[in-house]
Amino acid sequence: MDAEEDLLRALQRELYEEAGSNKFRVLRKLGIHTYYKPDVWKHVERHDYLLLSMRTLPDRFPIQGQGNDAGLVFDYFWISPEDLVQLDWEFKEPITPEYIPELFNRPGT
Repeated sequence: MDAEEDLLRALQRELYEEAGSNKFRVLRKLGIHTYYKPDVWKHVERHDYLLLSMRTLPDRFPIQGQGNDAGLVFDYFWISPEDLVQLDWEFKEPITPEYIPELFNRPGT
């Protein structure tokens, strides 16, 4: 978050910078996680939201904005619940049927 931003404005900015769209609907706030992140040597507070994109997103997207990440290209792809073990440690723990039942209780899965 930038100093002048509230949570939802920061979420909208980050989504635009990293996914190329700010056309999302917040379905619900999932929770807050506070933990030590060793690669930046500090404690961080992450706010998790369940979102619905209001448009189709591309599979590849160059990061917008400024800083070290600007110009990098993200390749997006879907993973199955069985592939969740491949996620980084800081994201893996909260992705459970109890925390995000919508992810696990979809028709046809």
